[in-house]
Amino acid sequence: SSQIQIPVIKYQLKNGMTVLLNPDPQTTLASYYLGVRTGSRHEREGITGISHMFEHLMFKGTKKFPDIEGIYRENGVSGLNAETRLDFTAYYASFPEDKLDLVLNVESDRMVNLQLTQEELDKERQVVQEERRMRIDNSPYGQLFERAFELVFQKHPYRWPVIGYAKDIADYKLKDMTDWYQTYYSPNNAVLVLSGKFSENPARKLIEKYFGPLPAKKIPEEQIIDEPEQLHPRRAVLKKDVPIENILMVWRTPGYGTKEDLALRIVSYIFGAGESSRLYKALVRKSNLLQDISCWLWDLSKHNLFIISYTLPKQSQESQVKQEIFKELKKIFSEGITPEEFKKVKNMQLNTIVHRLKRSSSRADHLALNEMYFGDYRKLYSHLDQMGKLSVDFIKDTAKKSLKEDKLSYLKLSPEEKK
Repeated sequence: SSQIQIPVIKYQLKNGMTVLLNPDPQTTLASYYLGVRTGSRHEREGITGISHMFEHLMFKGTKKFPDIEGIYRENGVSGLNAETRLDFTAYYASFPEDKLDLVLNVESDRMVNLQLTQEELDKERQVVQEERRMRIDNSPYGQLFERAFELVFQKHPYRWPVIGYAKDIADYKLKDMTDWYQTYYSPNNAVLVLSGKFSENPARKLIEKYFGPLPAKKIPEEQIIDEPEQLHPRRAVLKKDVPIENILMVWRTPGYGTKEDLALRIVSYIFGAGESSRLYKALVRKSNLLQDISCWLWDLSKHNLFIISYTLPKQSQESQVKQEIFKELKKIFSEGITPEEFKKVKNMQLNTIVHRLKRSSSRADHLALNEMYFGDYRKLYSHLDQMGKLSVDFIKDTAKKSLKEDKLSYLKLSPEEKK
């Protein structure tokens, strides 16, 4: 990893805000990424989706900057967007170097001076309600994944959707939004990353000018909810207007970045990443049971999800396909992986990281993600070294322990029965 590391200056303001600077004079634009450590896992029943709703409200403006999107558009700021995840919320864009002063002025102002009104809440409520209808209520596949999280997580807040439940969205009060803002939007709960075309010293002065005076807040200690160990297989069937059956096989696994997670990441690549994977060869090329199959990890801070997904052409083959998948799993349990497969995965990971570091916007994104997940942006590189040091036996044993049949959540999306 020492061969691909990029120069990063990390420091902390007196109010607790973490700053990462990655100046690169070879690029044409600079990018910022402002991450706030609050996501859907910090919510409670009754206000599910409030992190996502608040993300929408963050674009509504302040007294000083009443039209944030308009101001940015007029000044050449591009790619303005935001995202809410289960673990955090983030805001980002790219901009010309001479607009750094403006960007930091706007971003610091909306962190503490956002104007929240009932009128704007009601407008955005309609937008989010339509978003939920499109992504989940009117999408059989969206409903499948919503049900998957509810099945896998019985106690943990990961069980509800990032966008929230329809009833909660309809019931949000302006006070809910104000309380959320005043509780979690604080410099000591944020990470600011700048990457691309800017100079370090002027950037430091501007960050101190705009973010330095913001007061730190006491962030509530997160209530730790332990998800009970799954002792028996779980199953759910959804009947919707779909042309063919869709299957999800899901296991709850150790959280993102753990040694066990890195081992399972290797397994997921070998098992179901692309047409050269074991599952594709066995179930598509060799047996012709399926037309497609994939395997991946859904990255979460406290737990991860190991997912196998496929469409089932013939319902009569459901049992046979499942048996074949476990047949391939048991080969890994007993034989592990080959050195050639291990080398291939390491090369894939290296290529992925190199690709992520090419553009300033992607660099800012991944530096911030690792800083928020682990408190150390350098995990972006060290994961590669850690992965290379894993033994084949550890990978095999981790797969055997984590991917047992009694820990499986099996979900089936089936065509509705015709009347």
